[in-house]
Amino acid sequence: MSTISDDLPDIAEQGEKFALLHQEEVSKKSSRFRKQSWLVAVCAIIVTNLLSIVFTARYTKSQSYLSYSLDLPRMERVYPELDRSHILTQFSEHRVNGTSRWSAPPSPSVDRAWLELGVRDIGFLVPKAVGVDHGLDPREQKYFPKGTYRSDPDLEGFIVFVQAFHDLHCLDELRKALYFNKPYYRQYEDDNLVPEWFRISHINHCLDNVRETLMCAADIGVIPTEWTGSHNSSIRFSNKHQCNSYDSLLEWKANWDANHPAFAEELQEQLQAPPDAIFHDPSEWVA
Repeated sequence: MSTISDDLPDIAEQGEKFALLHQEEVSKKSSRFRKQSWLVAVCAIIVTNLLSIVFTARYTKSQSYLSYSLDLPRMERVYPELDRSHILTQFSEHRVNGTSRWSAPPSPSVDRAWLELGVRDIGFLVPKAVGVDHGLDPREQKYFPKGTYRSDPDLEGFIVFVQAFHDLHCLDELRKALYFNKPYYRQYEDDNLVPEWFRISHINHCLDNVRETLMCAADIGVIPTEWTGSHNSSIRFSNKHQCNSYDSLLEWKANWDANHPAFAEELQEQLQAPPDAIFHDPSEWVA
């Protein structure tokens, strides 16, 4: 018959085995936990690095665009979703006695071609918050508050015009004023409405506007001279240039017009200045 003292070694041995098994189990769990923690840490590092690469690439791309873009800062807020990516565009070649849709002799079809370029665009509205951020002030610049348009009471903003459309408008006016085009367009002029002296002033303004736009861009593309014979050569103008997409601008404006029909349907010519308006003398704008 065994005694308590005889059973003590067995109990102690079993307790020791249990302790060892428990310790081994804890060790395994700890090892698994360390492995899982290590995997989580590695995954976190990989994800963080990938996100860093993506954001760095986007930031670098945006900064690179800003470095080479002629657009003023924050213009993307004025023209939301406008594609300003650059495209390679091949210019036209000089063909003796050759013309394009825009340089052909005066006719209704030529005028339509110029109209398609937006030369008579009536502008658009920049929301007040965006305009103020761009330096506009309702006291100084023409602003249409909410409620101005009956069919769209929420429509509001500063009236602005697209510079590129104005540039093309000016070029079109210069085209019409060319000595070989003037006789055709003279039939549409009314000296009682627009005197000749004002037309001359307008043409001079357009000449300077086009000059300033070209000088602002200062395109440094090279124009080569190519051999056309043993002793003959010719300047080649049909070279590729890095350009902003004009079609994208036309598409953006067409979408804006479609989304804000009240702007064109309810032209607000007579808008009274606000009581706190700050008036300017146009002669002070001359540099």
